[in-house]
Amino acid sequence: MDFSPNGQNILLRTVGTEMKCVNSFDGKAERKYWGIPNPKKEIFGATYSPDSAYVMAGTADGFVRAWDCKTGVQVFFSWNGIL
Repeated sequence: MDFSPNGQNILLRTVGTEMKCVNSFDGKAERKYWGIPNPKKEIFGATYSPDSAYVMAGTADGFVRAWDCKTGVQVFFSWNGIL
């Protein structure tokens, strides 16, 4: 679980292939971020950007992805830490 820097949202990580964003004040689900490779079903690292505009996640297999927080659209993808 990770709070956005602006305090508006909470990022919930799972052992599946998605993360969920919920509103900090009323607990309502706002969006899901899909497509995270997680074959070992481990809780993966994820966080918000400092301006709360993006969510980034990385897994043990070397993938790093970023999503736009407002739209949920994936905007960045990297493999083996190559940025």
